[in-house]
Amino acid sequence: MKKDLLFIVHRIPFPPDKGDKIRTYHMLRYLAERYRVTVVCMVDDPDDIQHIETLRALVYQVHYRVRTTKMMKLWAIGALFTGKPFTLQCFYSKHLQQEIDTYLDQYDPVSILCFCSSSAEYIFRSRHSLKTLQKKVLLNDLIDVDSEKWGDYAEKHRGLMRWLYRREEKLLLPCEQRIIDSFDRTFLVSEEEKTILASQFCVDKVEAISNGVDLDYFSPMNVSKEQYPTAPCKLVFTGAMDYWPNVEGAVWFAEKVFPAVKKEFADAVFCVAGRNPTDVCSGVNKDFWDRGDRNRCRYARSSVYGDHLRCAVVDRPWHSK
Repeated sequence: MKKDLLFIVHRIPFPPDKGDKIRTYHMLRYLAERYRVTVVCMVDDPDDIQHIETLRALVYQVHYRVRTTKMMKLWAIGALFTGKPFTLQCFYSKHLQQEIDTYLDQYDPVSILCFCSSSAEYIFRSRHSLKTLQKKVLLNDLIDVDSEKWGDYAEKHRGLMRWLYRREEKLLLPCEQRIIDSFDRTFLVSEEEKTILASQFCVDKVEAISNGVDLDYFSPMNVSKEQYPTAPCKLVFTGAMDYWPNVEGAVWFAEKVFPAVKKEFADAVFCVAGRNPTDVCSGVNKDFWDRGDRNRCRYARSSVYGDHLRCAVVDRPWHSK
């Protein structure tokens, strides 16, 4: 019989249609093959409620709470009167805390994996003492150094928003330190993020686990060449295009790099593929495709594909096939 594992995640890990959900989904899929996984998560997009049953089919059981973006904003405002970062307040639910504590009454998981700093609150606020929970393997995937991210946001804004972002940076930093001190291992998405964290804390218990690409899923071998012919010089940037770092990276590439590419390859085309585009992207050639299989087809038939900050373009090896 598989051993129990508790997976606490700030956002439903299905469908894998944006960065953090892609990471959590693949983590979950791997763990579910080896453990009896119970998922506890927040659902911030009502459209994702339809995927709960699919998620339940992957794991042992699922506990969730719906909190829409509008509700998140109200919780963020409320956090201003608590002296706590709004990141923690937005993704914390007393109902889910009760579900977690009841689960811990009934089961003895070998490990608890928390995704993002906000999910660690369920460990720190549990009626089960931290000392007791530390007898299990406690893991936290921070992904990024959020305090640093909010500091970067503050540099890009003025007035009230700058103050809010500086406040979040200041209040999240000790939360991140507490996680690192209390958990057996803390993970980040890259060595660069680990270096940032190392400027603040000891990182002996911190490891970098980078994101990968499912080469089989995105292989052009699985896509109709007639319907989606390969574009010889088509560069695709993908990401959630209402997320400021992605917008900045795409615009930077379009304005600073792509003109030089165009001089060398006159037929080159640069496209942005992502959901919820902002007005800032209006000057960039856009193919804002829907969620789902169509994106896979578009990516597979492009020549070069990239994502993330400063457009870390990756030339995909399967195009040599």
